[in-house]
Amino acid sequence: MKFFYKQLYCYVNGPLNSYGFKGRFDGYTSAMEEAGLLPKYYEYDDIKDNMSDVIDFMLRKNEKPEAIFASNDITAMRVIRELKKRNFKVPKDVSVIGFDDIISAESFDPPLTTLKVFKDEMGSLAAKRIYELLVGHDIHPIMMSLFTKFIKRKSSI
Repeated sequence: MKFFYKQLYCYVNGPLNSYGFKGRFDGYTSAMEEAGLLPKYYEYDDIKDNMSDVIDFMLRKNEKPEAIFASNDITAMRVIRELKKRNFKVPKDVSVIGFDDIISAESFDPPLTTLKVFKDEMGSLAAKRIYELLVGHDIHPIMMSLFTKFIKRKSSI
């Protein structure tokens, strides 16, 4: 597959041993490849809190990214803090997009563009699944996917 380098989009993810992070990583990689763009990704360790090192490495290795996607809102907020420390303006210099739509995403500075996860629906389906397992119905492993909703705020153009 031929990749185009005209735009630079990066993905900052948590450890890929987490099912959720792995799925988001795979989705980012697939979308980039389908668009003919080179996937660029960086793993962030929230236990060691190495976001400063990740951002330094990203900026050393590449020119300034046009947009950074993060595997969750907390990671996106940490990306923005580190970019601000380096005098980048979000979204003028770099757009940042999170995933989850946690409560603090809307009040963050700048308010975080994100993908909203419908947590009530997720919880309801999880409770239903636990009940099915407890009563012995549909005991084989299943995979469920829920839709998300793009929430445009001020951290992206």
